[in-house]
Amino acid sequence: MNRRDKELLVESLRDKFTNSQAAFLVQVQGLTVAQLQALRRSVYRHGGEVEVAKNTLLIRATEGVAGVEELKPHFVQQIAVVFAPTDATAVARVVYETSKEHEKLVIQVGCFEGRFIDGDKVKFIATLPSREVLLAQVCGGLNAPITSYVSLLNQLMTRMLCVLKQASEKEQ
Repeated sequence: MNRRDKELLVESLRDKFTNSQAAFLVQVQGLTVAQLQALRRSVYRHGGEVEVAKNTLLIRATEGVAGVEELKPHFVQQIAVVFAPTDATAVARVVYETSKEHEKLVIQVGCFEGRFIDGDKVKFIATLPSREVLLAQVCGGLNAPITSYVSLLNQLMTRMLCVLKQASEKEQ
């Protein structure tokens, strides 16, 4: 790889760090090529991307990027960066599930919305429900009082009809 290619790679990585909702560092030492490719495909299906680069290039790519500079001490051994441009929970879930299948894949640290997070917080993000599920829960919570009110009105109407029916039967 010549100097120009390295500069382009560093610039590409810097763009991905700044434009992604989250970036997770995973240790891939000991994984086979097939396992790494399977991880790439799974992450890609959920809108993410896996990048493997030399640690020195990763260090240069994080220089000057707010919230990402704290990742520098963790660029040791064989590291892959998993970028999540939009849905960080889905990508984190894929990485977490893959790490349970392959013990050599270790989630180290990450950066979520410009803040440094450790491996435990990455696992916590992975266990969160998806955005759609959370939105459905919020809508259900907002809809519950309205549903209860309509049900109460229905019961009042039913009781009123029963009272009127009994009154008309008494008159006959």
